Amino acid sequence: MLQLLVVLLVVFTQAIDTNAFNNLRIYQVMVSSFQDGDSSRGYCTGYGPSKHCGDLRGIINSLQYIKDLGMNALWMTPIFNSNGGSQLDSTGYFAYDYFNVDPKFGTNDELHELINKAHSLGLYVILDGVFGHHKSGNVAGSP
Repeated sequence: MLQLLVVLLVVFTQAIDTNAFNNLRIYQVMVSSFQDGDSSRGYCTGYGPSKHCGDLRGIINSLQYIKDLGMNALWMTPIFNSNGGSQLDSTGYFAYDYFNVDPKFGTNDELHELINKAHSLGLYVILDGVFGHHKSGNVAGSP
């Protein structure tokens, strides 16, 4: 896990102009509740009457809208595989596998597509992750 963090920090610091931090306008997306771009996933979870069906396709479909709002960065809540169906599992904060996108949200290929499209629009992409805790039980090892 430390190796992944080091790689991310090196890539992150090399890829961003540090002066740009002064001008960041960040749009935060709660992935699970933002927009349902692929209704075939159909996991729809939530508390009480609220049903959340958000996914990466919904974000991809909304990138131009986010750009048109004057934003230049997109911050997404965790998208890591939580390998479960409970309400908390679908938030991405109780990850089981930090190397793959949760199938409820999309695929690794869709994440790459999202990042490439965002970058083509001049948007930075920030992935949220909580590495201090994870889903109970076994966590998937490094590929």
